[in-house]
Amino acid sequence: MAELIAYGKANPGKISFGSGSTSSRMAGEMLKSMAGIDMVNVQYKSNPQAVTDLLGGQIQLVIADAVTTMPHAKAGKLKALAISTAKRSPIAPELPTVAESGLPGYEMIGWFAAYVPAKTPKDIIAKLNSEIVRILESADEHARWAGGVPAGRDGEVGEARQGGGHPARIGVDEDDPPGSRRRLFG
Repeated sequence: MAELIAYGKANPGKISFGSGSTSSRMAGEMLKSMAGIDMVNVQYKSNPQAVTDLLGGQIQLVIADAVTTMPHAKAGKLKALAISTAKRSPIAPELPTVAESGLPGYEMIGWFAAYVPAKTPKDIIAKLNSEIVRILESADEHARWAGGVPAGRDGEVGEARQGGGHPARIGVDEDDPPGSRRRLFG
């Protein structure tokens, strides 16, 4: 990371970073701002498309989810520089955090949610909740997400809890306006 930042400072505008999601874009923009470097964003429809161009040499950097990037890093096709969370990840404990790599205070956490129409009956939400939690807590999914699964717990109304995409409550806001979506898990 330190080498990337030094290069970026010495070569303003020469690093192109790909982003195929809002989180990826924000992570790159945070890096630009906190490191004081000028990088050019190249927007993609998805992070896998950005990774394809990184592999092909069209861009120099992608900050994306581990599910998309780590298989390429483990195969030796990409070099993983750091992880964006505050703590090291169980999927790659050898990778330092961005903060450990010379950018104190840098932390980017993503989370996911499932939505249904606002008028969905509570028993259907409870069944979906149960199935989503069962799948995400399976051994296969835990290995895939390295324990940071966005799974719900109790099927009740709740808000997403801060902290690395870890479990949040499932539910619906009874005051949702017509046509809005109910969050199943955060």
